[in-house]
Amino acid sequence: MRIAALNGEWVELKLIWYKHLDKYFNGEWKLKEILVSYRDNTTWVYLTFEREVVVKPLRAVTGVDVNFNNITYTIVDLRGKLVSMGVIRLMV
Repeated sequence: MRIAALNGEWVELKLIWYKHLDKYFNGEWKLKEILVSYRDNTTWVYLTFEREVVVKPLRAVTGVDVNFNNITYTIVDLRGKLVSMGVIRLMV
């Protein structure tokens, strides 16, 4: 990867390719943004992708409450009838 720097200079980075990146470069996803950061003597490259999604008709609504030591959720159908409710305990 080549990055434009000041005064017409370029910086070249050699990236390590990971197999799971193949699914993002298959034509379905578009590369939206590249962010390069240099911290603690290490260069980080963040890739942001986007793609079109098909919105399906709603079947239910989920409410989520994130607390200090748990996550509480409620699922109701479109008529307001309770489908499911629960608590997920977090290890703090």
